[in-house]
Amino acid sequence: MDSFDRAWAFMKAPIDWASYQERYDDEDNNRIVNVDYVNPKEGGKRFPMTAWDYDDFTSPGIDVSVNNPEGENVANAWLRYEGDDGSRVSVDKTKVNEAYRRQGINTAMYLLMEQLLQEKANQKIEPSTRQTEDGERFWESSNWRDRHDIYG
Repeated sequence: MDSFDRAWAFMKAPIDWASYQERYDDEDNNRIVNVDYVNPKEGGKRFPMTAWDYDDFTSPGIDVSVNNPEGENVANAWLRYEGDDGSRVSVDKTKVNEAYRRQGINTAMYLLMEQLLQEKANQKIEPSTRQTEDGERFWESSNWRDRHDIYG
């Protein structure tokens, strides 16, 4: 990635990492992360993102939810283990309300989930072997990881 690509990625970066906050649930000691997605198609409006990082032997234990500024849920994503030995981590499901598609919300969810997954298990998200057509297009045409590299 050259300097122009880095600058362009920074300008289009969907997450304001400076808004990052985390806390622990008193009852289960699960980590809860809050960060803002900045929507470029809505004049830079901030959409609160919440991620839950929890212990679960059946999944990587990372889920993300995105709300619009009015507090209505507009997107969700979940990670899962895949493969016979469970060594691969992929996105089990993403859902972005139709009115909010093609605005970078899915990219923001992937970025946040992968950041937490790397912190937790030093792993990256891999394409699922059960992708929908939309999922295949996302992996084929998206440069979502390039937007993450600028943050470290």
